[in-house]
Amino acid sequence: MKAVLELSRLTGALEEERRKCEAEFEEERNGLLERVAKLEAEKEELSKEAGAQASEMDILKEEKERLRDAHMEKKKALKAARKEIASLRTSLDTFEESEAGKNLFANACLTCLNILKRKLDQDHPDQVWDVTEMAEYVIQDMEGTDEEGRAPATMAAYAPPSPARPGASCPRRASSPH
Repeated sequence: MKAVLELSRLTGALEEERRKCEAEFEEERNGLLERVAKLEAEKEELSKEAGAQASEMDILKEEKERLRDAHMEKKKALKAARKEIASLRTSLDTFEESEAGKNLFANACLTCLNILKRKLDQDHPDQVWDVTEMAEYVIQDMEGTDEEGRAPATMAAYAPPSPARPGASCPRRASSPH
């Protein structure tokens, strides 16, 4: 009987120890489950952040590509513009050397001189301003000649007004309101 009592006591103690171990195990299990849940949440959050960063990286890559393409287009446009400018400069140089270019420049100078003469006539009515003489100096400068070496064909176009047209400052512009 003593052995039965001892066995019963040991069984009770074992049962108590088993419940205690189960409680500790359950507590540890719950703690581990909480940690797993937290880690899963962190993993999900990190996954979202990684997705957002990947999305940002994709956006940045696309922006970089777009900027690179725009830069290349600008370089191409600049190269084309430089070629066009060089072509225009060549054309302008050719035109400036031509008689038409010289005449156009001379006409522009004469127009400017007529405007200047009107302004001088308004500001200084007591003085006489000879546009033809001013034009001769401009054309001499343009052609690089002195008074004796001017080109007669060019200067003849800017001769003083004929008596038949009093008040005209230039035969080509006689009908002009200037």
